[in-house]
Amino acid sequence: MGIHVDYMSVNVSPVQFRHPGFADSVRRAIAESGIGANRLFLEITEGALMTDPKAAEDLLIELRALGVRFAVDDFGTGYSSLSYLRRFPLSVLKIDRSFVADMMNSPHARTIVSAVLSLARELGLVAIAEGVESDAQSHLLAEQGCDLVQGWRYAKAMSPTQFEHAIQTGQLQLDSAQVLLD
Repeated sequence: MGIHVDYMSVNVSPVQFRHPGFADSVRRAIAESGIGANRLFLEITEGALMTDPKAAEDLLIELRALGVRFAVDDFGTGYSSLSYLRRFPLSVLKIDRSFVADMMNSPHARTIVSAVLSLARELGLVAIAEGVESDAQSHLLAEQGCDLVQGWRYAKAMSPTQFEHAIQTGQLQLDSAQVLLD
């Protein structure tokens, strides 16, 4: 359709992640889609990473060698063991929507968001806030130095056909996310 996206981010369920053929299925998907492996981000929850940390580390290293990058999805709601942040080859921390939703009314949630943003910066990771639904949330996250945001404030979930239509009609515009490609 002539639509170019800088990267593709794919949620991976814990069951998929633990499947013995997962690495091969990722290789096949890269080959079949024609996307460069360096443009693929796999979003994996903390729980999936920590079920078998050694196996997870080996798998991430294997896929990272292809160029695939990884985001910790729903950060702060699972095991929250900070040791894996330096153990695994991660690129992105995604702040869970529950913290984003509460940060306007809860100083504690705001402090957690600020701490995660600081942690991401210090570790050289990109921070993405999930579940942004209002201008106020978006502005507060920008003030705190959040790299990227996602949520209904920008677009509801849509099918590929709806996405193509929204791009073609100008209802949705893509901003370059160079921060993820560096």
